[in-house]
Amino acid sequence: MSSRCLCLFLVCSSLVWGQQISSKRIARELKKIPAFKQAHVAISVSELKNKKSSASYQYAHYMTPASNVKLLTFLAAKQQFNKLPAVSYYQQNDSLIHFKPSGYPLLLHPFYPETTLNAFFNQAARFIYHPALITPNPLGEGWAWDDYPYYYAAERSAFPIYGNAVQATLNDNTLELTPSFFEKMVTRDSVGSKFKRLHSANIFSYNLSKWQKKDTLTRPFITSDSLFVKLLSESTGNEVVLADQPWEEFSWEQLYSNDDAPLYRALLQDSDKIIYKTIRYIMH
Repeated sequence: MSSRCLCLFLVCSSLVWGQQISSKRIARELKKIPAFKQAHVAISVSELKNKKSSASYQYAHYMTPASNVKLLTFLAAKQQFNKLPAVSYYQQNDSLIHFKPSGYPLLLHPFYPETTLNAFFNQAARFIYHPALITPNPLGEGWAWDDYPYYYAAERSAFPIYGNAVQATLNDNTLELTPSFFEKMVTRDSVGSKFKRLHSANIFSYNLSKWQKKDTLTRPFITSDSLFVKLLSESTGNEVVLADQPWEEFSWEQLYSNDDAPLYRALLQDSDKIIYKTIRYIMH
C-alpha cells in the first residue's frame, strides 16, 4: 500500500471508531480529499474476528503495487551502469587521499557486506572527505515522522555508512552495539521499551528485562557529515577529516564496485527502501 493509500486508510479508519461505516460513506469521504482525485485507491475494511468484509471501495480493481517501481529502478540502473560507482577519489600522494560520495549505500552495511570500499578505506593513508554539494532529504516524501525508530525509515544521505543504522545485540546481559561508537550514547531504562532512540538526538536507551539472549535490533541514527567521518575513522583506524576546499580543484577518479549482486538482491528480494532510494540517488 502506498503512503497515500495508507494515509487515506487511517482517515477512513478514524471514521469507524465508535460507529459502523459503509461503502457509500467511504466513497463520500474520498471525494472530500483533493489529493486523491487523481490517485488509484482501493480499500477493504474487515472485521478482526471473522475477517468478514464490512465495507469496501474499488477493492476488486487491479492496482500497481508501489514496489513494482523498484523493478524499473533495477532496469534503469543496469542499463545506465556496467558497474556501480562506489566512491570518487583523488590520490594526492602515497599517504593522502581525497574522496567524495557517489551515493553507494553498502559501506560497512550490516546486512549486505561488500569488499571494495572496505579495502579502499583500510589502506594505510590519511583521508579527506569532500561532502556532497547537493544532498537528499533525510526522510523521503510521504514518510511518517514517527517511523524514525525503525530500520526501514533509516535516513538517506549522500554517503551511507552501516546502513545509517545501529545494531544492538544482547550477549551475556551486555548490550553490544555496532558501530561501537554509539555505546557511550546508550543508557539503561528499567521501564522503557526494548531499544529506542530519541527523535531529535542520537541518544539511545534499552530495557534489559525485555531482551532475550542473542536478540538483535536495528535502529536508525541521525546522519551528518561530521558523524560520517568519525564512524569511518573508528572503523578503519585511519584519520578521516572533513575537507575545507572545493571539489573543483581535483581530477577525480572513480572506484567501481566489483560485485553489484548484494545491492540488487537488497533491492529486489528484500525490497529495502533505503537501498532503493540510494540507487535512485546514484542515477541522478
